[in-house]
Amino acid sequence: MAVLAWWLNQDRAEYCRVCSGMHRQRPPCGRCEWRAPKLKAGNEEIWELWLALQTQWRAGAAGLIGLDYPAVPVAARALGVEWRAPRVWRGLQQLEAEALDHWAKAAQDGRKHQ
Repeated sequence: MAVLAWWLNQDRAEYCRVCSGMHRQRPPCGRCEWRAPKLKAGNEEIWELWLALQTQWRAGAAGLIGLDYPAVPVAARALGVEWRAPRVWRGLQQLEAEALDHWAKAAQDGRKHQ
């Protein structure tokens, strides 16, 4: 998934951190080359929910375990997203699985969690 690869890119994350401090907007602000790839129709709300859940990860001694799923309905209601829709649920789970896989591979390679 190209959008998740964009989101996981460490250089993008650092650039957006600096940019958001300068512009006081949540990345991506649309002012830079780090804009996310265009989403397929219907996936915009899944991506918005995914971004809203990025402070809601469960962690253990070995690192991140997965999303804190009780937080999903709270974030979804705040965004007006119907989280019970199967495509939304599957989309979140796919993004979660890909992110966890990326971080596990980074840990194996000895890289810091990105």
